[in-house]
Amino acid sequence: MTQLANDWLSLAAADMKGAGFYLGEPDEIAVNYAAYHCQQAAEKLVKAVYIEKKIEFQRVHELRPLLTKLVDSGVNIDVFKTLFDWAEEISQWAEKTRYAVAYLAARERVREVFEELKRVQQSLNVAPVKEECQQDVVKRLKRFE
Repeated sequence: MTQLANDWLSLAAADMKGAGFYLGEPDEIAVNYAAYHCQQAAEKLVKAVYIEKKIEFQRVHELRPLLTKLVDSGVNIDVFKTLFDWAEEISQWAEKTRYAVAYLAARERVREVFEELKRVQQSLNVAPVKEECQQDVVKRLKRFE
C-alpha cells in the first residue's frame, strides 16, 4: 500500500479504537458514538482502496455509491460485500448519531458492524494505530485535502 493509503487505514484503525471504547461503555448514548466511529472507519477503509488504486472519489459519506464506483472501476470489492449490503444503515450513522436527538443506535447491531469492520481490517492487513503516529498521520492527510 502507498503511504497515503496507509495513512487512511491508520485513521480507520483510530476510529475502530474509539468505537470499541464506546461499545464498552454502559450508557446507551455511548452506542451512538460507537456507531459514528464505525461509519467513519468504514468510509476510511473504502477510501483507502480508492487511494491505493489511484481512483478519484467524491467527498461523500454514503458507502453504497463509493463501493459501487469501485465496482464500476473494475475493483474487486468482495472484502466489502457485507458492508455493501449494510451500506444504507451504516451511512445514516454519520448524521443520525450526531444530530437526531431521539435516535439511539442498537447496541447489538453496532457490535455486529464493528466485528465485520475488524474482519475487513484484517483482510486489508491494517495494523493497529500507534498513539505516537496519530499526529503525523493527520499532518500528512491535511496535504490531501
